[in-house]
Amino acid sequence: MVKMRFLGVSAFEIETAGGMRILIDPYITGNPDCPIAADDIEKADLILVSHSAWDHVGDSIELAKRTGAVFMSGHDVHALAQREGVPKEQIMGTQPGATREVVAAGESVCVRATVAHHASFMSPEEGVYLSAPPLGFVIYTEDGVRIYHPGDTCLFSDLKLIAELCHPQVLMIPVDSVNPGAPRR
Repeated sequence: MVKMRFLGVSAFEIETAGGMRILIDPYITGNPDCPIAADDIEKADLILVSHSAWDHVGDSIELAKRTGAVFMSGHDVHALAQREGVPKEQIMGTQPGATREVVAAGESVCVRATVAHHASFMSPEEGVYLSAPPLGFVIYTEDGVRIYHPGDTCLFSDLKLIAELCHPQVLMIPVDSVNPGAPRR
């Protein structure tokens, strides 16, 4: 059985039936909705970061360095992770459409990166800007569970296509603030 826990904003923790621990957008420190502290996370096997916003990168780099987890992201966050000292052998870059297999904790998962529509850029120092397409992720566990985390995105027609092609059984919809002027349905 797969266990999942919402950690606030876009952050989720997944534990597969075989014990692999996956963190998505682990914004823990400073997140008023997160029920745990970053130090409470003793084990992570895979960390997925959807894009370079501070509330998605969050504690991902420190957690990767501390736990030895595979760190998967777009190329902007990949560059930041290398710059901040995550060992190269832990970093796995990806882009929309790519599927990567990750083997850890005695099992494997496949992660398909999907398109997301949102801004994704950072400036790690004055005059330096990094940008890459924001991502969503479809996670395929060994026991057949399919989990879709769309990252920060707006509504767009490919959401239907992703559902038709990937057949997710679990949808992790990140919810942050609500714009009071936004249309309601």
